Amino acid sequence: MQVKTPELNVQKTDLTSVAIGQIGIGPITVGELVINDVDFRMNAGVGFIRGMTVQVKIHIDFQWSVHVPLPWPFDDINVGSTANLGTYVFNLPSIGDVTIPGLSNIDINIPSLTAKNVTASPNALTNLQLNNAVAEQIAASDVVLPSAGFTIAGLTLNSLETDNVSVPAAGVRQATIGHVHGDPLNIGELSLNSVALGSATVPTVRSTSPFDVPADLQPRLLPGANGFDLGILKFTLIVTPSVVSHIPFLEINNSNATATTGRVVVHNVTLPFDVLNLTLSQIGINAIQIPTFTAS
Repeated sequence: MQVKTPELNVQKTDLTSVAIGQIGIGPITVGELVINDVDFRMNAGVGFIRGMTVQVKIHIDFQWSVHVPLPWPFDDINVGSTANLGTYVFNLPSIGDVTIPGLSNIDINIPSLTAKNVTASPNALTNLQLNNAVAEQIAASDVVLPSAGFTIAGLTLNSLETDNVSVPAAGVRQATIGHVHGDPLNIGELSLNSVALGSATVPTVRSTSPFDVPADLQPRLLPGANGFDLGILKFTLIVTPSVVSHIPFLEINNSNATATTGRVVVHNVTLPFDVLNLTLSQIGINAIQIPTFTAS
C-alpha cells in the first residue's frame, strides 16, 4: 500500500548541516557606492619621463602712482593705475628623458568618495557550508510515502481517504535539491567597517596618453615691494610667471601600496542568485500538516 498526497506543508525545519555545491551571483547592480575616510600610502621605485617639454609664460603689469603734495587748505593730488603690458611665452629646448628617483611615503587621504550606478559580475561561489540553519514554510507536491508501500497486519483496505492529518514529527536522513532560484534580493544598505587592503606590488605603471602639468607661481614685484621711487612718481613691475610641462610618456617601476578605509557603504543593491546542488542532511521536521491524501 502507498500513501499519496497532492500537497505537503512543513511549517518548520531545523537543518543541522546544509552543503551548497554552487551559488551563481550576478550581475550585481549598486545604485550608489559611498567610501568614507580612505588612507592611501604608496612607495615607488624609479620613474622615467621621456620627451618632456616646458613652456614658460610671463605676464607683466605696470603699476604707477603720482603723489603731489599741496599746501593747506588744498588736498594732495594722488593718481595712479595699472596697465597690462602683455604676456610673453618662451618654449624651452626639449629636456628629453628625465629620471625620477625613488618616491617614498606618499600619503593621500580621501575624506569621501561617491560612485553612481556601479555594476559588477562576480564569480560563482562554490563549496559553501551552513550550520544550524532553520528553514520555514517548505512545500512539496505529489508526495508518495513510502515509495515501497507498507502493510498493516490483520487489516485489509481497498482504499482510504482522509482530511486534516497531523504528524507530530518525522526524520529525513538526506534530501537534495537540484536548482533553487527566485526573485533578485534587494538590499537597502550594506556596510563594511574598517576595511584594510594588504600591500600590493605593481611592477610597472605607464601613462596611456600625453598630459600637461600646469604650475602658476606667485607674482613678483620689481625691483621690490616699494618699486621705483622718483619722488612724486612711483612705479612697479608686477611679473606673474607660469609653467606648463608637457609629458608625452611617464613610467614608474617597482611600486607598492597599501590602503585602509574607514567605512564602505553601498545603497540599493540588486542581487540575482541561483543555488545549484543543494544537499540537506540530518533534518528534523516538526508540525507536518497534510490537508488530504488517498491510499489504494
